[in-house]
Amino acid sequence: MEHQVKAYAFIAPSLLILTVFVFIPLAGAIGISLMNIDIYMKNISFAGIANYIKMFQDERVANATFHTFYFALLEVPLQMIVALLLLMFMLRNTKLHKLLRTVFYLPYVCSMTAVSIMWSMLLNTHYGMLPHLLGKIGITMPNMLSSTTWAMPTVIFVTVWKGFGYTLTILSAAALGVSQSLYEAAEIDGAGPIRTLVTVYLPLSLPSLATLALFYAVGRWNGFSDALMYLKSSKAEKYWPIQLLLYNIIKNSTQSSEIATQEGFFSAGVSKTIQMASVMFATVPILLVYPWLQRYFVTGVTIGAV
Repeated sequence: MEHQVKAYAFIAPSLLILTVFVFIPLAGAIGISLMNIDIYMKNISFAGIANYIKMFQDERVANATFHTFYFALLEVPLQMIVALLLLMFMLRNTKLHKLLRTVFYLPYVCSMTAVSIMWSMLLNTHYGMLPHLLGKIGITMPNMLSSTTWAMPTVIFVTVWKGFGYTLTILSAAALGVSQSLYEAAEIDGAGPIRTLVTVYLPLSLPSLATLALFYAVGRWNGFSDALMYLKSSKAEKYWPIQLLLYNIIKNSTQSSEIATQEGFFSAGVSKTIQMASVMFATVPILLVYPWLQRYFVTGVTIGAV
């Protein structure tokens, strides 16, 4: 009993902070999203899911949800696959492998602003290096960041390019934690890099992979800075993820009616209840993923060196 009291005493400060800054605001947002409340906090009535229905009546919400899932379901596996393919040839901790891991890690430590400026300049159809080089061999490159076909794949490519070095570093740490005798046994049996990766590394590193996938899925669902940096043109607004859409909903709803002149869901008249319904819709889905991957989480954090 005494040990339990000490344990609860240790976690009490963290639990207090979570309660004040997470649990109470989350419960308040849920409550407000289910109510009808005017700007004067009067005439309060229960609305049920009416606010959520009203939110989904705007096609931009469904479109943003689709592209958020599209982004996450492509970017997260692609980043893991690229890192695993490179790791397949870097299972030894040689000086060359250390150098390559350092080089691949460099884009990750660069700021999103610097990376977005660099790629925007490289892809610019007027003075960009890539369109110029392709033009030399007779290939006309479209405006990748405003094209209805290439905007989202381009953002996914840049995001993977920036982040796979971190993934490679974490997976390399997990790979180096595997006993070298297992790699040597696989080599004696005639296993090549692919077979060694599949039969030795992957089974022992499943918690690390699941934890990284969870972290990336959370980051992808909550991310909006990359889309904010790259998808600036009016043609690219249809590819906004749900968080960027939510950002614009709240930003425009707090502006004056003279500034927020757009019609429909983005107008200045968006109520707080609709805003809270949007917040809950953008928050709850990723919370539901945690229990599903919880069995891998602790092991992946400790053993996987995440």
